[in-house]
Amino acid sequence: IESVQLPVYAVLPGTVVSTDRVEVASRLSGYVHNLEVHEGQSVKEGQLLFAVDPTDVKAQIQQAMAGLDKANASLADARQNYERYKNLYQQQSATRQQYEEYEKGYKVALGSYQAAEAALDTARSQLKYAEVRAPFDALVVSKLVDNGQLTAPGNPVLTLENPHHLQVQVQADDQAFACLKLGQEVPVEFEGPNFEIHTLTGSVER
Repeated sequence: IESVQLPVYAVLPGTVVSTDRVEVASRLSGYVHNLEVHEGQSVKEGQLLFAVDPTDVKAQIQQAMAGLDKANASLADARQNYERYKNLYQQQSATRQQYEEYEKGYKVALGSYQAAEAALDTARSQLKYAEVRAPFDALVVSKLVDNGQLTAPGNPVLTLENPHHLQVQVQADDQAFACLKLGQEVPVEFEGPNFEIHTLTGSVER
């Protein structure tokens, strides 16, 4: 009689999940429209998923434009006064205190104008977030909002998964777990559409 070491086999049920799963949300608040995808649909990277009514953003842009116009007018007045008192001071027709006062006013007006310009640029940049597109080739696994419903930043509208990056999650008992090593190849069996059993080779990741 010869003693040999036999391999340990364990059949464990598992769940197939995607390693790339994202919840897609808008960065804007507004009503959802152009949401034409459905659960189970494949989408391509860059494909339009839905849009958000940019009414609030357009209002912010109009407000920022009005602020810029006001700041521009104030800057023009401040520049004119500064140049005037600069010349008067050089001609010794104005005091240094007067010159410095208008110089300071001009610098303040210039800063306000630059801030108004930045505010307009920021408001305009928000428009690009009105359309939400697929970050990668994916499968729509859940649709959480319908057209006409209100959404807010961070509120998921769709859930996407990458069907090409999959893993099988299993619960292994202590005995089976002790026999597994990272990177070890293991057979994975699954049932096909005609109830046929197919086998693939996977590897232990964690």
